[in-house]
Amino acid sequence: MIVSLRSLTNRVETVVVGVDADPCFWTISEKYKLLHVKESGLGQISFTVFPKMIGFLPYPFISVYGYQHKRSNSVSSSFH
Repeated sequence: MIVSLRSLTNRVETVVVGVDADPCFWTISEKYKLLHVKESGLGQISFTVFPKMIGFLPYPFISVYGYQHKRSNSVSSSFH
């Protein structure tokens, strides 16, 4: 699954993209990834998603979270 993002602001930023789905229908190997949005406001990332059955399945849910990297003596990150 490929997630393409177009930001409303043209600035470089990093966001967290999450993919979640019903485990009865889908297998998702990595649910959260960091997406680096370019100066143009565009970003793209891929997830490995496998269906567990044949047929019309509900789409996985996609979430986007702000990401702020704080620099101090110890490196820490936080989600908004």
